[in-house]
Amino acid sequence: MLDKLRRRAQATTTSLPLYRVIPGRATRTYAAVHYHAANSSADEVVAYLEEHDSPIPTTRYSGLLIAAESSFVTGHDDAVVRYLDELSSRYPDQAEPEVLRARLLVFQGDHDTALLHARRAVTLDPTSATAAAQVVKLSYETHAEDADDVAIAALARLPAAAGVVWQACKHCRSEEQYRRIVGIYPDTLPRPTPARVEPRLQNLATAAARAGLLDSAIDLYAQAMLLRLGGVNPHREVKEKQLAGRGAWHAIDDVMEVLESVGMPFFLAAGTALGMVRAKGPLGHDSDIDVGVLAQDWDHATLVEAFNTHPRFELDVAHPEHDKVYLKHRRGSSLDIWRFYEDGGKVWHDGLLTRWGNTPFAIERRTVRKRSIPLPADAERYLTESYGDWRTPDPDFDAFCDAPNVEVTWPAYLRFHRVRRAYRYLTAGHVQAAAEQLGLARPDLDATPNGRRLAEELDL
Repeated sequence: MLDKLRRRAQATTTSLPLYRVIPGRATRTYAAVHYHAANSSADEVVAYLEEHDSPIPTTRYSGLLIAAESSFVTGHDDAVVRYLDELSSRYPDQAEPEVLRARLLVFQGDHDTALLHARRAVTLDPTSATAAAQVVKLSYETHAEDADDVAIAALARLPAAAGVVWQACKHCRSEEQYRRIVGIYPDTLPRPTPARVEPRLQNLATAAARAGLLDSAIDLYAQAMLLRLGGVNPHREVKEKQLAGRGAWHAIDDVMEVLESVGMPFFLAAGTALGMVRAKGPLGHDSDIDVGVLAQDWDHATLVEAFNTHPRFELDVAHPEHDKVYLKHRRGSSLDIWRFYEDGGKVWHDGLLTRWGNTPFAIERRTVRKRSIPLPADAERYLTESYGDWRTPDPDFDAFCDAPNVEVTWPAYLRFHRVRRAYRYLTAGHVQAAAEQLGLARPDLDATPNGRRLAEELDL
């Protein structure tokens, strides 16, 4: 009964701004932190703490942790350290502060010390999926010799933890490691029912693809689609990565500041350029922020150094066959920096499986929401070449398959991409659209056991 009353009280605290009438400074701060975290943003949490010169909200562990996480997201590192020191002093047995300290150190460029804190978090709480995933991630980022073994050990201990599975799979680089990952499943899962297996198949397919085993990746996606068609997890959504709610403008401001500081000319490209022209800002449904650098200005080493040491960016994991610079902003937005080069009278930039060509262009600046934004000159022509009718939003647009200016450079991977796209359509209930994509990948589909079964099931 007492726990039930506490839960009701907490729900009321987070749903209504009752902190305004709560007496007692520390209790009021605790309630305000919870309310703003649930209803507004990390900025509001930090603004409240700064505006009211509030004491560290130590009346509850959760309030102090929210204050630390909000300060981390907004880049108030001195406050993060202060909160984390207080957490470590008052709650030395908790794993979450060690994970957050590891994340902070990553953005400060100290991956080795970050790994030590992540390992400490696992020691404090061996069941923490967040801590285990962080250890796997940092083991690869520090180039630890045993990173593959660390990933397998974490999977064996927490085979159903989505974060652990994803980190192990996205870092897979060899057929041997892929076989080890697959060997974990499904035997170590308690009662490996189809409902438990289906969510993992997409990640396992990523591991196969990154190891160069496209047939295996297609077979895994086909298996997942067969389970869906059989009624497994019919309401589980496969969420696409989106910029909405991830501070895209903050990321754009920061990436422009960094590139200008190193004297590297650049422009906003692809979907980000589309957003600037059509919507006067980044598109919420877009997956990432696209930045272009012309070949004569491109310096990969300078880019890596500039962003690896910047407190609001971390370098993300690139596909082993691709050399664009992948970034993650502290607020959550993903960014890609592309090299644009001339070839055959066009300016191209390369994706993993395709490349896109445009009429050569200069760079010009436009004012967008009081910002001076660099874009391809004659941006309307650039967008028409890249998207066709760019003025009409198309939520299903896929640059790898639908762009007017696309050229396929890796046909086998494109067919795998179509199978992957079919899975996304199917999970959204669009069976006919999924069948169309699978039909375009039919030879590769027929080369795998589950692919053949899927083709029969859909009467392709």
